[in-house]
Amino acid sequence: MTRFFLLIFAVLMINATAEASLPKDRIAFCQNRQTQPALQRLIRSPANLMPMQNTGGMFGLKTGVCWWHSRLQRRLTYLAHFKPELKKPTGNEVLKLLHKIKRGNKIVIIPGFKNLQEFGKAYPKTIQRSLDDWMAGDSLLRQTWVKGLVGRKHMAADDLKAYLNKMYVEFKESKGIPVQILNFKGITAHSWILVDMFKNKDGDYVLEILDSNKPTSTIRFIPETTTMNPASLYDANDSDYKHPLFGYDEFISKTHFRPEQRKLQRAVANYCSN
Repeated sequence: MTRFFLLIFAVLMINATAEASLPKDRIAFCQNRQTQPALQRLIRSPANLMPMQNTGGMFGLKTGVCWWHSRLQRRLTYLAHFKPELKKPTGNEVLKLLHKIKRGNKIVIIPGFKNLQEFGKAYPKTIQRSLDDWMAGDSLLRQTWVKGLVGRKHMAADDLKAYLNKMYVEFKESKGIPVQILNFKGITAHSWILVDMFKNKDGDYVLEILDSNKPTSTIRFIPETTTMNPASLYDANDSDYKHPLFGYDEFISKTHFRPEQRKLQRAVANYCSN
């Protein structure tokens, strides 16, 4: 038993020494990205979210870029290390920074800004251009759009309950913030970030999601007994906003892009250990 405690003490001392050797700003960066609760706190703050709503599309078509908006938001959450004391980048430099972010394999210093909200407000057109180009590359070269055709759109009550149970386990095991694709009837698909998932006092699962159609705050959503109806996400009578999913009465959300998340987690681990 004594040997066990000595081993634990040695591990803690090694970790403390490694952390103490890092610059203070890097310590703060790492503390906010190495656990699921820390990531959740980060992404619940508007300061750490992209301010621009899902819009645009490849070749000028107004299809929206929801999948890529969600994936870029997750990448920026993990990888963007903002340093306001440095000189602000030019438009071309911003495109290069975004390209590095999209590669997803290492931390990227974003100079001249305190947070993602500031950065997004300064370069909305540049970020949109990057999203449009990413969508075109994925759709034409990598055929990523096929993910939106795969999967069921409706489940019986027992099947949906089992499905949500499995989703909950996967969410906890991911230790991160998964990106999900929402499958609808036909070829329509949407995407969001699953920020949290838990059971309420009635035993119903609650999904806290970040949707690119309302990108500056998370939303809580309770799946119905036999379907996941998007009308319960927002006020369908809101004259200022009409969610594009109101035309559908059911969908199933499914986690995708798992390798991307693991790559992001490795990038953070490497940055925080050197």
